[in-house]
Amino acid sequence: LPPSPVTSLATRMRVLANPRVVAVVLVMLTATAASIGVYTFIAEVLDDSAKVHGLTLAAVLLVWGAGGAVGSFGSGWLTDRFGSFGSLSCALVLLTLTLLAIPVAASVAAVFVVMALNGAAGWALATPNNHRLTVLEPALPSVVISFNSAGIYLGQAVGAVIGGFYLRGHHEPRLLPLLGALVAALALAMHLVLTRPSGAAVTAE
Repeated sequence: LPPSPVTSLATRMRVLANPRVVAVVLVMLTATAASIGVYTFIAEVLDDSAKVHGLTLAAVLLVWGAGGAVGSFGSGWLTDRFGSFGSLSCALVLLTLTLLAIPVAASVAAVFVVMALNGAAGWALATPNNHRLTVLEPALPSVVISFNSAGIYLGQAVGAVIGGFYLRGHHEPRLLPLLGALVAALALAMHLVLTRPSGAAVTAE
């Protein structure tokens, strides 16, 4: 493929003048904060909630990653067939529900199921979000996708900081996912209220 033309910094920053682009990126940032804010401390969380540690914890993390692979590839399939708005809505709902379920998954079998679904939900977010952004700014797809990636990485940092402060306050680790679920629900509300497509944009997005 021929190299892409150089995009000036001014042109890149003008993308942020589109409020829908900013809203979509903020949804990604908030959802990632919810997901990774819990995952960063998942060893402490699962040890407290279900006494999962050692080799069992390693197996749970493997299953979480496998679920993430399914979610990552499956979200593209879902986006092609049902649109990015609906696919992202489903991923955010599943993320919220699985975070709520982690503290009450007391058996090892339940932990495996919940964590597999949680991984799928968390990794299913980026693809439909990237699709929405490229529809909003079709002339600068690489630029808007780079902003989405920035939102992901900033969200990871924010989530880890929130989780760290929560645990530093000597709160119960098993309840951290409830805080994550609250943040995920906020991301879902932002998605439904701030980024809902209208008219012909429903099909495109």
